[in-house]
Amino acid sequence: MVAAKKNCQDLDLRPQLIAFIERFKAGSPTESTVFWVNKKPKELAKLYNDEYQSSISNGWFKRLLKDLGYGYRKQSKQLATGTYNQRNEQFAIITPPLCGVFQRETPY
Repeated sequence: MVAAKKNCQDLDLRPQLIAFIERFKAGSPTESTVFWVNKKPKELAKLYNDEYQSSISNGWFKRLLKDLGYGYRKQSKQLATGTYNQRNEQFAIITPPLCGVFQRETPY
């Protein structure tokens, strides 16, 4: 007799898996319907299995992400820094007032 293979719907884990994925969800600031996660399905499965001592495959996360319409996006910094022409003047203007604030004694 072969035991029936259980899936996430049989175990009623779908809401729990969705709640877990929501912790890693981010969205577009300009498109309210565009969402992504910064973890690959393999990483999500490992984190989930470590946290809940379970054995959900990365395939389940891959299918669930597709069902939810979430993409994968690696976190990255898009803006270049240090290229502003008057960068030094900017800090010369900001620094003296801030130095005075931090040099004052705080009443504790």
